[in-house]
Amino acid sequence: MINIDTLTQQQLDQCAEAASLLWQRGWAERNGGNLMLRLESSTSIAHNLEDAPLIDSGVSSPHLAGMLFYVKGKSCRMRTLAQEPLSGGCIIEICPDGRHYHILSKSSIVPTSELSAHLMLHEDMVCNGKGYRASLHTHPTNLIALSHLTEQEQLQSSLTDILHSMLPEARLFCPKGISWVPVLEPGSLQLAECTVQALKQHDICLWAKHGVCAIGPDLIEAFDTVDIMEKAADIYLRLRSAIPRGQ
Repeated sequence: MINIDTLTQQQLDQCAEAASLLWQRGWAERNGGNLMLRLESSTSIAHNLEDAPLIDSGVSSPHLAGMLFYVKGKSCRMRTLAQEPLSGGCIIEICPDGRHYHILSKSSIVPTSELSAHLMLHEDMVCNGKGYRASLHTHPTNLIALSHLTEQEQLQSSLTDILHSMLPEARLFCPKGISWVPVLEPGSLQLAECTVQALKQHDICLWAKHGVCAIGPDLIEAFDTVDIMEKAADIYLRLRSAIPRGQ
């Protein structure tokens, strides 16, 4: 059992807000998507690890040792998380070895199958001093549709230019653009590794035929990045459908 302080509750409330927005946008069908937030260092959670099992994360994250994270639960729904964060996710503490972790909240809820990707992203963000604490994976309809076209027409290299040209906000609020990750097995280490590389110089990457992954200083900022690029993709697809090919 854990006792959650006011600061932690505020951060959990933001997780709930982000989950609600994802569900409202239709980007989180069934148990689709996941998110992870590094809880601020000033957060103090009273907890007892006597009954908390040691779990192998499968990846090494030495710079995350001792840190606390909120992460969406495996097979949990965003709409459940939006109503009650600890019924749709869990709080974990990374062990001193940087590889294992304890679940501090309900033992019946375990982290998302994409935990390895999130941990590797947070490890890279801490190492690079970005000051980012949030990672988000979701299924925005138009960006997924665009990824099908992009793969067919080999438009990966011009993807950022296409989206930036659709509306000023895309260039203004997502100046680094969007990177590309090919079709890879969900939850795989290869997908995690490719995502880390794709986000070293960007704040959002497109998982071909799957969804997107975004990072930011908090979950709302990460959501906003996806929201803007999804709007740009929507405009682009509407133009394609309105203008005959070849014109």
